[in-house]
Amino acid sequence: MPRPTAFTGTGGLKPQAACGAERPNSPLGLLSSPQRYPGAGRPGAEVPSPLFQLVGGASEKIRSPRQLVKVKTFHLIIGILVIKKMLVGIISDTHDRLPLVGEAVKRLNEEGVGLVLHAGDYVAPFVIPLFKSLKAPLIGVFGNNDGEKTLLRKRFMEAGLQLRERFAEVKADGLKIALLHGEEEELLRSLINTESYDIIVHGHTHEAKTYRRGKTVLINPGEACGYLTGKPTIAIFDTQTLDVKIIPLE
Repeated sequence: MPRPTAFTGTGGLKPQAACGAERPNSPLGLLSSPQRYPGAGRPGAEVPSPLFQLVGGASEKIRSPRQLVKVKTFHLIIGILVIKKMLVGIISDTHDRLPLVGEAVKRLNEEGVGLVLHAGDYVAPFVIPLFKSLKAPLIGVFGNNDGEKTLLRKRFMEAGLQLRERFAEVKADGLKIALLHGEEEELLRSLINTESYDIIVHGHTHEAKTYRRGKTVLINPGEACGYLTGKPTIAIFDTQTLDVKIIPLE
């Protein structure tokens, strides 16, 4: 079963209590377009079963105030479990190497990530459809080798993925994340020195590297293509512990 996640573009993470509370609009807990259950706080009302947020679907009828308390409590626990932990996949510098892009997508799905960040240098637009197989949303930015910007934007849109420009600010599980390719060294240094972000994700150097500057964790996942170092890699970090894992693709 895929790991439930609680990612939002605004960083708003809420426990989903069952009775009259906001709920995710998908079994994976992606919090958008919140809806409410009318009349859920009274006997006779129907609310989703306690497993709704995990498997999606069935509802149950509340037959007594005692049962209402039980349902409220269990749904609140389920909501807390949903937002407890999130893994974020990081990839950069894919440079058209299709077999390794496919391998990266496979590994990210196996790890159960709830969000994928791409730090740029896809290069040709024909690589983008491979990311459609991801089970998590993807947010990407342009790299210095991404020349066909118009067609790249089109392929991203067709695949249902998000492509920002040269920089993206992303919020996930309460963390403020800066995403950029990193070829503009002065800009990257400025972002690091301000310590305004919990995480800074970049690529460009093709060298996998993770370190901390003050309160900010910097993550370079290395090159997914493996062209320069011969060591294709991606990365995954845990939003609760901030632990980072570099994953080899070969």
